Amino acid sequence: MFALRPSRILRDTLTKANVRVGAVLQNLQANHSHFIQDDWQSKLQTLNDYIAGVSVSVSTSKSRSGAKRIFKPQLEKWALTNDQSRARRELVVKIIFNKRVSDNWENSDIVHSIMEGFPAGAVSRLMGYLNIHQKEMLRLLHITSATYSRRRKEGKLESVESDRVYRYTRLAALATEMFHGDGEAARKWLKSSTYGFKGETPLEYAQTEYGAREVENLIGRIRHGIPS
Repeated sequence: MFALRPSRILRDTLTKANVRVGAVLQNLQANHSHFIQDDWQSKLQTLNDYIAGVSVSVSTSKSRSGAKRIFKPQLEKWALTNDQSRARRELVVKIIFNKRVSDNWENSDIVHSIMEGFPAGAVSRLMGYLNIHQKEMLRLLHITSATYSRRRKEGKLESVESDRVYRYTRLAALATEMFHGDGEAARKWLKSSTYGFKGETPLEYAQTEYGAREVENLIGRIRHGIPS
């Protein structure tokens, strides 16, 4: 990490860059929208949001040379350390497979496991981590009690059921990461009504793939300090 002294030139440059990107976006959307794919519009908007979000954080500390000013881009908030990424992965593997993650674990392992079917015990472990009743967990997963009893005897879930279990396990891990490893705070947040979801809780809203992505997006905005 290195420190830079913020100056009027730096602030003016950032402001001009922000205006320029905004003008480009408006021109493209107004005159050439049929040539622009949504993905590129999203990338341009992300660039604009970043430039607009760059902030100068000034910390002062008394020394012989006087106050020290530190330039701190907001992008630092977006960095995900290897330790955080591993902790999230370990929680997912622990809930689903009840084992520790190996060093050679890859995301493709989850994909194959979903296709083959998760262990039926993943439901009870997820239920225990979220601290909710079985009836509520099965309702969120769209699994009937009779089907769940049958799956427990068979020892394995169907592929579609496994996909739903992974959806909620991932959200639980992301929420826990958002609260810096505080599982209790994550559970409380996941079970609290959210204005952005019309009063529904994140758990309720995530019953569809689209809803789950919206919850993930909300978690991302909260982590990045973006107003929601």
